[in-house]
Amino acid sequence: MALDLAVIESLRELASGGSAEDEGFVRDTIGVFLEEFPRRMAALARAGRGGDANAVERLAHGLKSSAGSLGAYAIMASSAEIERLAGEGQLETAALIFDRLRDQFAEVRPRLLAERDR
Repeated sequence: MALDLAVIESLRELASGGSAEDEGFVRDTIGVFLEEFPRRMAALARAGRGGDANAVERLAHGLKSSAGSLGAYAIMASSAEIERLAGEGQLETAALIFDRLRDQFAEVRPRLLAERDR
């Protein structure tokens, strides 16, 4: 499952305090993820090309966490795999997953946009 909408619904329920701030929480959370993912992906690729396993591991961990918080489980799993491989010093193998991660983002992006604008 590329995107578990039940997770986003759970966020909506948690944030349903009624204030304008509460109503914007899910929209803002999704918006930040959509805006930051390409930047983080670019930083991940730079770190991989530069041979910085620690940075790849840290950046992949951040992607894993933010994707998981929105139910983007395919992105979360690929990020976890990159994180593990970087931790083992296998940057070339980790880099092979970067394209999959980009494709997974392209797949969930329209659905996240729809949820953000709901």
